[in-house]
Amino acid sequence: MTDRRTPGVFAEYMANVSDEVAARLDQLHDRPPTWARPDQLTALTARYHERAAEHRDNAKHQRERDALGTPQKGPFA
Repeated sequence: MTDRRTPGVFAEYMANVSDEVAARLDQLHDRPPTWARPDQLTALTARYHERAAEHRDNAKHQRERDALGTPQKGPFA
């Protein structure tokens, strides 16, 4: 499992997963499965790249808060 106690680790993990999903969806674009059209795959690829960027920003902010000693909010802080 991932380390959720160290700030930024889980968010960085999720960013990597999102990047991998985006890469796979991009590969499917050339020979789309029956459940998706190429334009749908393009949109999904873009969305997963956006999610990866959001996760990386979240990881960065978590590490910055930790460096400043600012308490984190939320049920798992």
